[in-house]
Amino acid sequence: ALTYYEYRVTVMASQFIPQTLTVAIDAPTVQQDLELEGTNGNILIVDNTADREDLVNFAPKLGKNGTVIAEGYQGDGRRASADIRADLETIGYSVELVGGTTYNYDDWFSYDLVVVSAGASSNGLPSALRTDMASFLEAGGKLLIEGGEIAYNHQTDAGFCADVLHIADWATDNAGDIGVADPDHYVMSVPNVLAAPIDLTYSGYGDSDGVEPAADAQMPGNWTNWIERGSVITYDTNPGPQGGQMVYFSFNYSAAASPDRANLMQNAVVYLTTLEVGDGSISGTVNCVGDNGGVTVTLTPGNREFVTDADGHYSFEGLFPGAYRLTATKEGWSSDTADVTVTQGGSTLQDLWLTNIVTDQLCNDMSQDIPDNDPTGGIYSTINMPVESALSSLAVYLNIEHPYIADLVVTLISPAGTELILHKNQGGETDNIDGWYPVDIAPFQSLDALIGEDTQGDWQLHVTDVGQYDEGRLVNWCLALSYAESHTSAVGDQTPAVLALEGNYPNPFNPMTVIKFAVPVTGNVQLDVYDVRGVKIRTLVRETMDAGR
Repeated sequence: ALTYYEYRVTVMASQFIPQTLTVAIDAPTVQQDLELEGTNGNILIVDNTADREDLVNFAPKLGKNGTVIAEGYQGDGRRASADIRADLETIGYSVELVGGTTYNYDDWFSYDLVVVSAGASSNGLPSALRTDMASFLEAGGKLLIEGGEIAYNHQTDAGFCADVLHIADWATDNAGDIGVADPDHYVMSVPNVLAAPIDLTYSGYGDSDGVEPAADAQMPGNWTNWIERGSVITYDTNPGPQGGQMVYFSFNYSAAASPDRANLMQNAVVYLTTLEVGDGSISGTVNCVGDNGGVTVTLTPGNREFVTDADGHYSFEGLFPGAYRLTATKEGWSSDTADVTVTQGGSTLQDLWLTNIVTDQLCNDMSQDIPDNDPTGGIYSTINMPVESALSSLAVYLNIEHPYIADLVVTLISPAGTELILHKNQGGETDNIDGWYPVDIAPFQSLDALIGEDTQGDWQLHVTDVGQYDEGRLVNWCLALSYAESHTSAVGDQTPAVLALEGNYPNPFNPMTVIKFAVPVTGNVQLDVYDVRGVKIRTLVRETMDAGR
């Protein structure tokens, strides 16, 4: 319910021009009709050239050893973002432009495509912007990156180069005009055929970067004076040629000649916004020992999600051939992952298992005196954990009596030998430590560093007193170790009590399905398929099988 007030409402839909209007809520029910005009797509431009002076006075460019590798020069002050916007609007796209430090990252997902524009700017992209670009691509967003100095500015950021730009290295400035390296690539041929180089007016080092593409990238555009280096780099998460996820123009868009640059821009936008659908699939069941619903199954690359129904079934359709990873998660349960391969037109079946997260609380109640002013000695206390599993979370209870806890250093040592400091000379004249880390007390070092380690073995607490005059004792301490039940523990020995046909999935199906059944004892098993008239169609199984599912 809304309170009586005036609200600013923005309505957006793919391939329609967004509208923003003010709606006054002055009655229990208010109806506001509007009509959206059609567009080829909605595009957001993030402009990193907020300082116009940055596009006028270019200082000499220094190499890694501090020597001048390119002379300074005077630029014309043009913002490439303005030229990109004008060309896109002429083609028929709806465009919004925001600053490189004033954008709202959550808004990116409301657009068909995001363009990050740097033009000739010699200033690097802000760290926050680079992080958001990486997150956007990881989440399946479509990104066009433009700028003649981006690769040089960020060549030492290995993650950004590999995961966002998809380049192996920066090579040079001033490599000529924009060439056509792969005339069959969709960025060079659809809908506009680009057969000849695009003239580039080179004013200085901010206008172009020759780059080496990464192994997972394609190079549809090169440079006329260095054909082995790229001017246009693309990346796609699947082998379909019609579309992709990222296009990188390693040049200042304003320095490229019209109308050829607009044709290249249109090709890039069409490539990025084309929906591709494969003919492969992955499906299966997530088993949660009687509670199979509400599991989120994530498929990467593509970052697609499926939430299971009560039967635990999931499916992903329209996949291209390739390697994928499935991850199943549910609150209060363990997670499971599986790497699967999809073939052309193939249906891959993959089941996943989740088990309950359980917590064991173990304590050592043996009191020990803490030697005063003994920084190299101290005391050790041990708790043995008999269960072998991967640690999901951890809490530590400490009960130490001491009149001046700033003298104390308390370290937890895992069975694997990892040392983690819980308390280090904190608290001043405060006396005693009594509480749970991290619930009641913030640890000196995060307990998360131990997540994933094996729970089984001896956990040790090391307490030292590094000051003089004050004596204390360790009264007791406890561990709360959370971990996933083993698959065997969660479902018993997997020997069913009765003979049972447990159904099939998918149902209906085409062209294949999985039939599950349970056998309580070792013996001869025959599984026949009948049609609705009772006529036997085929015998699927006729063999001796061990007890199990």
